[in-house]
Amino acid sequence: WQNNLFGRIPAELASLRKLKVLSLYRNKLQGQVPGRLSQLSDIHTLYLHDNELSGTVDHLCSIEIQNFRSDCYDGEGRGTQMVICSCCSVCCSRDRQCFQV
Repeated sequence: WQNNLFGRIPAELASLRKLKVLSLYRNKLQGQVPGRLSQLSDIHTLYLHDNELSGTVDHLCSIEIQNFRSDCYDGEGRGTQMVICSCCSVCCSRDRQCFQV
């Protein structure tokens, strides 16, 4: 986390089939989360919050992720929904407030 990563999340991460934890929070990642990440069937922790992601991450709902955090809201508190995530365990806002869902 907080590695000053920028750009898009590489779809090639999906080739790491035995990956259990992926923590990409507090970076400058943009764009949509690649659909191929749904191939990470062993993952149990995925932290994507505190980035500049957009779109949906619902394609990841097909795998059971116990700890799934994403930026769901823009602005202060529960503002406009920026990332659609119907299976996140925690949704965060751009001001780093996080809510159990």
